[in-house]
Amino acid sequence: MVGTAVPVGGCMALQESKPETDSAAASIVDEIEQEDLEAECKAEEAASIRESEDEAAEAEAILDGPPPDLPLTLTPPEPQRLEAGTEWAGTGAFFNSVTNLFELRTKPAARFVGQCSAAELRSVSDFLLTVAAAERDVDVVRAETV
Repeated sequence: MVGTAVPVGGCMALQESKPETDSAAASIVDEIEQEDLEAECKAEEAASIRESEDEAAEAEAILDGPPPDLPLTLTPPEPQRLEAGTEWAGTGAFFNSVTNLFELRTKPAARFVGQCSAAELRSVSDFLLTVAAAERDVDVVRAETV
């Protein structure tokens, strides 16, 4: 039986059984190792069950207990509604840009080809249409309140 490790508790069992052959001794060693492995598995399973029970008890205590003390939250202020009459940093630039485009609309479009990409022009166009639609919505609200 060279090279076979016998668990500490298995030495006495191996000596008491007095195997006559190496295969009989190996069989006893295998049984002892299997028993030790099963005992370890049972111990790990029991520890896992205890841990699960502890976690379940902790979760139940949290769920059944009073609500936690949370810091007071500040009510966010109402958002400011910026309308056309509100002065902001971009108002002048927007007005000047629209005025410039208004003056340029009488010029031949060929003069401006290649100055900006088609995507940029579409983006500006979409923005201006959005502003025009918002102006229309404001006019409807004003008409309804009169």
